[in-house]
Amino acid sequence: MPDEIPQNPDISATKNQNSTQEIPAIVDIQERERLYKIKKRNFVFKLLVFGPILILLLLSPFAIRFYKEHFVRNRPVVQEVPPEDTGPKIPENIDVSKRTQYNSDLLKLSVEYPQVAKLTTNPPLEGDQIKELEIAFEKQNGQETITEENLKEGYILRISAFTIVQRTLSQEVLVKKDFFKTKCPESATISDVSKTTFNSLPAETFEINNCGADYKLTYLQKWGLLYEFAQIYKGDIGYRQVYRAATDDIMTSVKFYPEADTGPLETFTNKNPTFSFKYPKGFLSDCCEMSYPILDKAIKVVVFGDPENFIDKVNYDGIGVFIGTFSEGGYDNYLNNQRKALIDDYVVVRGEVPTLEETSIMVGDRNATLLHGYTWNGNDLVYVHLVNNINSGKSLIISIKNTSGESFKAKTDEILKSFVF
Repeated sequence: MPDEIPQNPDISATKNQNSTQEIPAIVDIQERERLYKIKKRNFVFKLLVFGPILILLLLSPFAIRFYKEHFVRNRPVVQEVPPEDTGPKIPENIDVSKRTQYNSDLLKLSVEYPQVAKLTTNPPLEGDQIKELEIAFEKQNGQETITEENLKEGYILRISAFTIVQRTLSQEVLVKKDFFKTKCPESATISDVSKTTFNSLPAETFEINNCGADYKLTYLQKWGLLYEFAQIYKGDIGYRQVYRAATDDIMTSVKFYPEADTGPLETFTNKNPTFSFKYPKGFLSDCCEMSYPILDKAIKVVVFGDPENFIDKVNYDGIGVFIGTFSEGGYDNYLNNQRKALIDDYVVVRGEVPTLEETSIMVGDRNATLLHGYTWNGNDLVYVHLVNNINSGKSLIISIKNTSGESFKAKTDEILKSFVF
């Protein structure tokens, strides 16, 4: 057996170490190849799955638009436009200022006041030199008689006429002012007497504040009498001004009876229905044109024009008398329907809402209703209930066309007083 050649231990150790170092390097390369294949396989899988989805997302807007343009038939959009309302709207409710007219033959004047107020008169007793009427309103209802003492919140307008012999108007005003100095507390204020005009007549006035109530007194002379107009108002600061304004408004309605004689009068008589009235002899019945505002709803009886204020057939001062008829519903329903028709016509013609006033007056010895502001032509209308049968009735309608103002109003007031039924 041949002799074994001994190996060097150092050389053997070096070889073993090199073999050990080469094995991990080979394993590392194989692991990397395996991981690379896995990643490549995952990428291909994701590309195959999400690629088409991404492409669809990118191309879908173009596809949708192409589909709508070539395959969808769009319906035309029709926008409904509401018809334009070119006509004026008829209001359902309109505030009406309702007033009452009172003619005082004792005081020789007329006055209008709100229907919510109360009017009382104190006819003079035998030998009494004082003539008086009062218009009063109390916010807190309950008092049968409203006086300065029990007035809590409201107003009183007292119109008095005195017969004086010795003193002048200015002297009497100073006497009344001195009376308030003794009546009122020290906290009250009394103004100086100032000169003014009332109903185109010279007058004197002064005011008192914080004397249990506030006062404004106005004095003038007319018909040989001394007239005192006492405005009394009481309440909180804001309401007190409202009540003062209410008495001022009543004051503006006061009209003294005309002094001048209207001259010779003529009498007009109607047979069916029967009534008559007096009018100035100079009035003309063939000068002017006037139709009832509500067409075909009344029969013309007569129209008179005042030649003193005549311009042409449509511009003049005049008064027209008509007869209206109604059937079912009675007179009140008839008058209410007349109001509505007049308002409709006014809105259509003028294109605006009217400012309405109603005044309860007397025509002869009958109650009547005066409508102011209802007609588009500016005429005032007076309605009087004439005849009421079982199924029908008749109404007297007086149309007043006044272009000159107070002078013609004085004439028409006398005509209305002269009616006899």
